[in-house]
Amino acid sequence: MRQLLLLRGAFNILFGLGLLLAPKSTALGGWYGVIDGVLGLGLAIALFRSVQGQWLFFVVLLDAMVRLVFGGTILLNPNITSNLFTGAFFTTAVVTVFIAMGITGVIYALLRAMRQRGEPFSTQSFVWPVVAASVCTALFGVGLLLGPAGSGERRIVACVYGVAFGLILLVAGLRSRSAVATA
Repeated sequence: MRQLLLLRGAFNILFGLGLLLAPKSTALGGWYGVIDGVLGLGLAIALFRSVQGQWLFFVVLLDAMVRLVFGGTILLNPNITSNLFTGAFFTTAVVTVFIAMGITGVIYALLRAMRQRGEPFSTQSFVWPVVAASVCTALFGVGLLLGPAGSGERRIVACVYGVAFGLILLVAGLRSRSAVATA
């Protein structure tokens, strides 16, 4: 599990930084979604196998599936945003889902934290990365919604998200021992 967190964190940071250097390409976002979704599926499986991590399984599985669907959609339809109607629909779907996933993750983690009050600190410490990653995900959706509409500016929002999300995963992976961590 720790290795998956570290790998997924490093991948997100490299993707975020790579966005600044790579030429503009819709396929880049598609590949990001697919690769990060596969890494998320691996993490979901690891959480399911862990006694302490089963509470996170469905949140991580949902996150992974959403990333796979959006990534696959972009790869199969690279010009999805070129048509005004489909571009607006797809962007609205991405914004809505990322905000909803972020809010759901925060609520779920805080409810879990309230139930864990009497448990050892080692199991309680796994809640903060879920909250941080969920807030980051919701802010990404809000950044896409309220930020500038140009593709260059959206790349910067995606870059900041990738680096921030990756750092959260890296810190969670470094802090986790062999126990459960977060998505």
